Amino acid sequence: MRKLIIAAALAVIAATAVTAQDPAPAAAEEAPVNFSAVDEKPAYPGGNDAMWEWLLSNIHYPREAAKDSATGIVTVEFIVEKDGSITHPRVTRGVHPALDAEALRLVTAMPKWTPGVLDDTIVRTVSYLPISFFATDRYTPKPAKATKKPAAKPARAKRSRR
Repeated sequence: MRKLIIAAALAVIAATAVTAQDPAPAAAEEAPVNFSAVDEKPAYPGGNDAMWEWLLSNIHYPREAAKDSATGIVTVEFIVEKDGSITHPRVTRGVHPALDAEALRLVTAMPKWTPGVLDDTIVRTVSYLPISFFATDRYTPKPAKATKKPAAKPARAKRSRR
């Protein structure tokens, strides 16, 4: 069986518009702020390189997706809370049910992020993370070439010497 290698290409991109935050009582849940509206964007601890390393060490290519040869980019939307935890993950652009589930599992399992800041106040922020799944066999050893055995030479008729 050929091995599947997964490459994950990641980037956090702009979120959809969300209503402005209203200074409500602490008991009520505040509406998350648009990713592009914050002064300091939420970030994975250690930056994008650290996020790549974490994702590559934790990602698994589901067998169901391999059977269907599914590849592509799954985009997950989530909220980075004030304490840096990730909540409300959902797939906004899916590829295959098994890949979508794996992307949600990865985002849910991520360590706490550095939260977003707006006007010197830590805020809940909507973020997106596109995760690319690509299966390739370029590192799979190729089967050994069959060596052709030379065809047996036809038997010669023996000549008698007379």
